[in-house]
Amino acid sequence: TGFLSQTQVNNLLGVVGDPNSKGTIRDANCNMVIVQVRRRFDVCYPSGVGEPYMSGLTPSNFNALQAMINAAHDTTGGKKRVEVHCWSVAFKTGQGEVYSEHNDPADPDNYWVTRLGSTSGSENGDGAFDPGHPKCLEYLVNAHMDLVTNFDIDGIHYDYIRFEGNTEGYNPTSVARYNQRYGLSGDPASSSEQFKQWRRDQVSGFVRQVYARVQAVKPNVKQSGAFVTWNPSPTSSTRSAFMATRPYYDVYSDWDSWMEEGIIDMAVPMTYYNWASLPNDYTRWMNFEKDRKFNRHMIIGPGTYLNSLSNAIYELQQTRWASPAGNYAQGFSGYSYRVPYSGGSWSGFSPSLVADVTPTWDDIPTMPWKTNPTTGHVCGTVTQIPDDAWADHATVSITGPVSRSMYVDGTGFYAFIDLPPGSYSITASKAGYADAISSADVAVGQVTGNMYVRDLLLGGNPLPTISNVQATNVTNSGATITWLTDLASSSQVEYGLTTSYGNLTPLDSTPVTSHSVALSGLNATTLYHYRVISTNANGTSTSDDYTFTTSGPPQISDVQAIDVGSNGATITWTTNAPANSQVRYGLTSSYDQETTVDPSLVTSHSVSLSGLTASTPYHYQVVSSNAYGTAESTDFTFTTTDPATEIVIDNLDSGCTQTGSWYSGSIAAVPKIGTNYLFTPGTGLESSTTATCRWTPNIATAGLYDVYVFYQIGSNRNEAAPFTVVYDGGQVVSIQN
Repeated sequence: TGFLSQTQVNNLLGVVGDPNSKGTIRDANCNMVIVQVRRRFDVCYPSGVGEPYMSGLTPSNFNALQAMINAAHDTTGGKKRVEVHCWSVAFKTGQGEVYSEHNDPADPDNYWVTRLGSTSGSENGDGAFDPGHPKCLEYLVNAHMDLVTNFDIDGIHYDYIRFEGNTEGYNPTSVARYNQRYGLSGDPASSSEQFKQWRRDQVSGFVRQVYARVQAVKPNVKQSGAFVTWNPSPTSSTRSAFMATRPYYDVYSDWDSWMEEGIIDMAVPMTYYNWASLPNDYTRWMNFEKDRKFNRHMIIGPGTYLNSLSNAIYELQQTRWASPAGNYAQGFSGYSYRVPYSGGSWSGFSPSLVADVTPTWDDIPTMPWKTNPTTGHVCGTVTQIPDDAWADHATVSITGPVSRSMYVDGTGFYAFIDLPPGSYSITASKAGYADAISSADVAVGQVTGNMYVRDLLLGGNPLPTISNVQATNVTNSGATITWLTDLASSSQVEYGLTTSYGNLTPLDSTPVTSHSVALSGLNATTLYHYRVISTNANGTSTSDDYTFTTSGPPQISDVQAIDVGSNGATITWTTNAPANSQVRYGLTSSYDQETTVDPSLVTSHSVSLSGLTASTPYHYQVVSSNAYGTAESTDFTFTTTDPATEIVIDNLDSGCTQTGSWYSGSIAAVPKIGTNYLFTPGTGLESSTTATCRWTPNIATAGLYDVYVFYQIGSNRNEAAPFTVVYDGGQVVSIQN
């Protein structure tokens, strides 16, 4: 029933390459799977951080994750692409192999387990690690980035992204950091509001760091989580209402703030309630979720396994409804495939699911902040002299179009998400160290994921700060790379076909602040990645990744005729390199007319044709040229439309007949109608038809027509006048106020 063998994967997601084998997920019109690939620090894929394979796999080293990716992303024969989101239990180790490597209290740097009540209290029963330990945090980030960087996944999805009780969080290293931050000693009380916030911050720091690192390397990957709800349920859709719920005050999982900050792309709150006994709690949480999604996606997560079949379906149906405030979720994620309703199986559940919830396929909604972003981001790591240690307790402030400030996490990491474009100054501060200052010209579309990485060294000598990186004079075989630095430094460019680069220009050691390096010997019409490098006596600065595309002979694609009318049309097409625009057209493929060449060098082309004959088929060909050659498309055709026909009839026409009593009006100011319009008196809303007018126009040409009726507006008019259009296919009734 799962994914522990290739046979199970085939059943779940279909056989790769077989268009007739879709799998149970596609058969139910479900477009995403959230699969538990990391249980308790044991996995179903080759782990880059050495985590062992989970039990139950066949064979024991079966790469189930890759098998699921292959099957889910297979579009053979028109199969729909299913997204794969990797469910990972964030902190719970199950006291397995990884736990045994980090459970010696005599080795504080390597003792990562959380404790209850005090630094000498008992451990969490499941051997859960504590993100308040910096080395543990580093490991957790690396373990999840391993999934992101080494597999073509669609998302990373956290479970148990929290402490498990309000007395947890007493890892000795975390408590020592807390005491250092606030000048305290001993064990803080678990009821201390300050210590509660500290524990929230440790969980939030992990979520923030992974989000930023994903954005910097694979911005298409989505970050989400299965977040707890529980009782009491929120009394309103407000921040204060969330702060009165257990996720916030009891287990320190502040997912409401993560959504607001933008460090989660998609929330999947575990809205696990039995509709038969707790319908009000389910409803309150569901409405809160729909209202508090900010600029991110909200996926309602009903616990269908708690419900009867009919109630499971009903809870799923409700996820589609608007909240009382008129807000909607972007989808649902029922728990679980293994037990989709109380005592039930997928085979017993899916027919009702398809019939009543998912009768047709729906593509996953796009995330505009990923597909069409309007903001950028800044992140980095703050270290300190003399040994480049993580600068724990440093603050980083950013000023520009907006100003923000935060403490770094235990690994010195910071991130500011969703910054309006513009120039920003970044300052890291810590008592006893000279400030470290950097800057970023945040723009959209210039660096991978719009993530500007700025690492800072406290107390060190300044490195050159790079800005205004540009590719200019781009030809079919070369380009010039320019940039500025705030301090005089050397010039060098690393470039290639990927972010691995592979080519490095000779070092220009002349110290300058305005840099220019020429690249040559490039391939035509090719995307190149590059970054610039500048060094001074204090060290080396390297820019973010940038791209440019060399020019070359144009290649034409996506030729279309749009906005076709009776006397004109617009022809559009795309070229892979900037080129001019021209269209040849006529009644045959010999063409006998052509437009004037538009000399603008563009890749998206649009040319308007006019003076055409109505109801006539035309042939056309598009032509684009640049300095490197000319491209001509194949022959295409379109047909101009019939000329628009308008028929106006009123009560003076012979095609007008009436029943009942009608009277002629004479108010000249009535638009469209003028004088001599018809009216009939009545009292209130008519309960039955008492008078009718029928207009029968003489329509000479068969076709599709729009029909309009004009009524005189007034305070004493019928609020529900039926207007019926009768045609050869039946009739349409419109109620006019």
